[in-house]
Amino acid sequence: AACPDPEYGCAAFEPGEPLQIAAVLSSGHGDLGVSASVPASVLGRSVRVLTFRVGCSAEEASQAARDIATDPPDAPPVLAAIAVTCSAAQLPLAQILDDSGISLLLAGDPAPPPAPAGFALEGLEPAAAAAAVLEVALREAVEHEGALLVPRTGLRDGLLAEGLAPVPPA
Repeated sequence: AACPDPEYGCAAFEPGEPLQIAAVLSSGHGDLGVSASVPASVLGRSVRVLTFRVGCSAEEASQAARDIATDPPDAPPVLAAIAVTCSAAQLPLAQILDDSGISLLLAGDPAPPPAPAGFALEGLEPAAAAAAVLEVALREAVEHEGALLVPRTGLRDGLLAEGLAPVPPA
């Protein structure tokens, strides 16, 4: 297998597919500079920010997390998610994305709730978090038959090495 991550697999981007980052936001926030902070393209691939507005609702956050975690057959996956929401919305996001091995960068105020240890990280403002995701993803990525494979665990571990901190378990 080309993907070096046996546990959580890779985010696989086929030739020509954009790299995608999700921004999960409370209704009141703009996207807090996430779109502005990511380059239009890296390695000849466009970069797309998918915005999910979830208010402060656990139900809306759960639906957004399921949408982010679902790898559609005819569209690229989501590399990582950056969330600026209230704590009620953060917990379901963290739980669902953790199960899929998708790094979730909790940014902004208030402080994140205790979350499942694993893929929930904190410690950067939203724009810096988006830039860190791309930087680490490109460092960890392997090319295979034209596709770009980003190991899920490698991305998380690389983000930890960049100074993000795991959200402490409950």
